[in-house]
Amino acid sequence: MLRILVSNDDGIDAHGIRTLVRFLSHMAEVYVVAPDKQRSASGQAITFGGKVTAKQVEMDGAKKAIALSGTPADCAKFGIDMMREAGTPPDFVIGGINHGGNAGADINYSGTFAIANEGAMNGYRALALSVTNRKATHFEFICEMIPELLEVAKKLQPGSILNVNAPDLPKWQIKGVRYAEAGICGFNNKFERVMEENPDSEDEEHENRSFSDGEYKYNGEVTDGSVQPSNTDLYCLANGYATITPYKVNRVDNGLLAKLRGLSSDSTMCIIMDVQGHTVSKVRKSEKFMGNILKLAKCLRVLELPTLLTEQFGHDTEPVLGELKSELRSFEKLDKVDFDCTSSPDMESLLQSHKGKRIVLAGLEAHIGILQSARSLVDKGYDVQIIKDCCASKQKDDLEEAMKTLRGIGCTITTLESFIYDEIGSTTNFSYRKVKKVLEA
Repeated sequence: MLRILVSNDDGIDAHGIRTLVRFLSHMAEVYVVAPDKQRSASGQAITFGGKVTAKQVEMDGAKKAIALSGTPADCAKFGIDMMREAGTPPDFVIGGINHGGNAGADINYSGTFAIANEGAMNGYRALALSVTNRKATHFEFICEMIPELLEVAKKLQPGSILNVNAPDLPKWQIKGVRYAEAGICGFNNKFERVMEENPDSEDEEHENRSFSDGEYKYNGEVTDGSVQPSNTDLYCLANGYATITPYKVNRVDNGLLAKLRGLSSDSTMCIIMDVQGHTVSKVRKSEKFMGNILKLAKCLRVLELPTLLTEQFGHDTEPVLGELKSELRSFEKLDKVDFDCTSSPDMESLLQSHKGKRIVLAGLEAHIGILQSARSLVDKGYDVQIIKDCCASKQKDDLEEAMKTLRGIGCTITTLESFIYDEIGSTTNFSYRKVKKVLEA
């Protein structure tokens, strides 16, 4: 049976978390660690150096419930430690159901999202669930989303977060569910001066001086999401749709990182595509293919050529093989949903930072991702080379037709040895003996 850790930032007595726990109890063992009072907008804050007090309480549907005198992130940490120590680590960590939306930039302040983020940082799949009203009463729709959300989350890599928001409407009034990008800002983001009801002359003087001595209150009023771009969560919510926005713990801007590392310093960039367990085992001559790919990786490491690993996301996918990552040691990684790797915004940044015009492709599958990516790169004006013996498909005909098509659109078809020795250029190159040993192994 599934084990789920639940927390929130509205406090352990909030209607949202109690509704969630009762619903989850029909499909999982539910463990609860939640703040003993309202702790909204705590973000990722933790109690550092101080003490927190835990008190076990009764909660309908929970196998165990703890009220903690800490922040939402404290609660998630405490719950994960508690379940690990008992030998029953969670399968999922869920924050919510929050009273009030957590869309757009709100997640940076949200205790609900912090709970999911804490779970993801510990390697668990996580959900953040919110309903768009601080006095929310309609939790039916978002609860009925949960079984499918868990199935989707199971297929994501550990460390992934699904941020889910639903309008505070009867379920029959909600128009549906949209996968959406994060909007810019969903609230009035400013501090305003607090004035007394009968201000004296001194207060009036202060009122006319911005940010002088006195008391201020953060506005935080929800803004009109309907003016946001139509592909954002804020727009969809304002128009009666529930939204799902995926996040990952690693917030590194890979495109900018590549620029800072000087990815563009070489004329050649190698892209190794989608060498993932679920596909490798099914391609023709998989052992020979993997042997060549690992030789390529070792040579790239020796030559210190900029290398990009792509990883295809899908409901039946597995991560890029660890042995390939180990051989490369240094590489950029690109997660993608389209077969064509150039459609990713991160890839656009990488290409802009790459001063050279030569791009070499290898990996899986030749007639799908390799072909589609190569066609786009050729259209963008790149000199594209395909390392034939480092590409594979499940069917022989698919591989052969892919190579014919690739040659026809202007790609150069080469082999592992030909590519590597072309990069070295001479036996006087310092790397010659090292790559020769790799290739002849």
